[in-house]
Amino acid sequence: MMLRSVGGSDVGEEKDGSFLAAQVANLSLAPAAGGAQPSLAAHVNTESLESAAEKFRSTYSEPPVAAVDKVHFVMNNLSVANLEAKIGDIRAKVLPDYAAWFANYLVVRRAAQEANYHVLYLSMVDKLGDRDLRRLLVRTTLYYVKILLYSERTVKESNDRALLKNLGVWLGLQTFARERPVLSRDLELKQVVIEAYQRGRLIAVLPFLQKLLECCRESRVFRPTNPMIGGVLSLLAELHSLKGLKINNAFCIELVFKAFAISAEDVKPTDQLRSLARSRHCNPDWGVDMLADDSASSAPLP
Repeated sequence: MMLRSVGGSDVGEEKDGSFLAAQVANLSLAPAAGGAQPSLAAHVNTESLESAAEKFRSTYSEPPVAAVDKVHFVMNNLSVANLEAKIGDIRAKVLPDYAAWFANYLVVRRAAQEANYHVLYLSMVDKLGDRDLRRLLVRTTLYYVKILLYSERTVKESNDRALLKNLGVWLGLQTFARERPVLSRDLELKQVVIEAYQRGRLIAVLPFLQKLLECCRESRVFRPTNPMIGGVLSLLAELHSLKGLKINNAFCIELVFKAFAISAEDVKPTDQLRSLARSRHCNPDWGVDMLADDSASSAPLP
């Protein structure tokens, strides 16, 4: 079976977990024109947000230490009340030469860790009025989302899952909440769910997807009738119907449907997951009884 991406290209069903790895490896913060792009494939399995940021500092120019300190000071004291007064300070220190550095700083140091200030930070970006900065913010967010989606740390560490959830909100506020899509060439949401199902990664992927899709709540475009959103909801409806799914995963799915004011029973489910083998070794997504049943009826993943 072939899945058709939103952009129109066909993507084969991957059973070796390589699709998301390829997406991660293909994304770079390096400028689009000229120069080699750094690959993440060699170390995403153990990558954390902080160590990834440290390793890829070479992909952008950093401002002088005094300017960095000034930005830290302004951001630490930023509020709705003083936003207008602080915009000039930030613009003078980072734009246009250090926009990529500032985008990385906002994603790693602020958005991933300070979900309560997302709206404030996006208001600041709007007032700065720099289109390149907006583009870099989305691109940088996707870069770190993919690292966390594919890192083994995210399955094991609740702190990393919290960072991924925060970035789900941050990405959704920049895209769906503003009637802008998450392009399938950047992040194929259905394929991410399919691979998470096969590899025992739903514990990390579903909370991220929930936070991302909840940003469609007020959208006029990204509704269940939208082909991309409808496709994801149909896949989630099938997943929700499968026996043995742990309660926390089922609850995430129910919250997604609640954001659209519908339930899983209101959507026709796909029939893609039932025939796919899934990991049985220490799989945190399913009850022990269901894993035992799988062991008797399914061949292990390679």
